[in-house]
Amino acid sequence: MFARLRSRFCTIIICILLFLNISQAMAGDARNNLTSLPASKWLNVARPVTAADMQDKFLLLDFWTYGCINCIQIAPDLEYLENTFGDQLLVIGIHSAKFKGEQDSARILSAAKRFGLNHPVVNDSDFAIWKSYGIEAWPTLVLLGPDGNEISRYSGEGHREDREQNYFFACCTQSWEHRPLLPFAYPACLQ
Repeated sequence: MFARLRSRFCTIIICILLFLNISQAMAGDARNNLTSLPASKWLNVARPVTAADMQDKFLLLDFWTYGCINCIQIAPDLEYLENTFGDQLLVIGIHSAKFKGEQDSARILSAAKRFGLNHPVVNDSDFAIWKSYGIEAWPTLVLLGPDGNEISRYSGEGHREDREQNYFFACCTQSWEHRPLLPFAYPACLQ
């Protein structure tokens, strides 16, 4: 009986590790795909974001839609994080429209300005980026490390203190190469 339990446990662990490798590969590909988006998809910026813009930075992807009140209510938190972590953190808004009428780039840009968003915004009208990260709700924030791997994910609003106290945001003020290792946890979640 013990051997059967051990065998099942090993099978589960192998499945989890395979899932993690696939998920990390998908996240890495999606980050790289940001730089290959057509210029027309980029809003609230003078030019598209490049790989050089993302190099050596933490990347916070904000999946939002302008018709979502919760998305609007985290805008001050995003501004706070941008001001707190400066050039070490690049916030990119990924606008994934809930309704067909929210897919228009001019409307998205107008909403971004109305909500005081100063960071780049991508019009993800085909949900390609949304799907690549397996997003399920608005708003969702995905934090990527300078190496491109997903570190943490927050869905909904009200996580400002959690994000700020989270180990990974503390890393923004330290050298990424000298970070202590954390116990196995992916997708990363709040403890």
